[in-house]
Amino acid sequence: MTVEALWSVEFVSNAGDVGAGVAIFENGNIYGGDGTYYYTGKYKIANSQVDATVKVVHYAGQPLSIFGHDPQPFDLTIGGPVSDSVMNLAGIRMDDVSKHMGLRLTKRAELP
Repeated sequence: MTVEALWSVEFVSNAGDVGAGVAIFENGNIYGGDGTYYYTGKYKIANSQVDATVKVVHYAGQPLSIFGHDPQPFDLTIGGPVSDSVMNLAGIRMDDVSKHMGLRLTKRAELP
């Protein structure tokens, strides 16, 4: 099973704030973003689980993430079961473990 694809990402924080973006998983790397933040990271797959670390960086507009005012970059750990079409994952901010999120990734396109 491969996760190498273009995925849409819907996320919700434990405070109830929501957002959406896209992410490309390719060769152990993650690239993506939304209207105000971009994401880069690394992933690995073992025992039908995906584990990733992602840096989230503000680049445009108001620096409001699903965790509130975030003008500085922050890192997430993300993990959960691998799936071919939809993955439901969980994420935690590495600088503040009281801030966590649920992510729903939907495969939108295979990579060329």
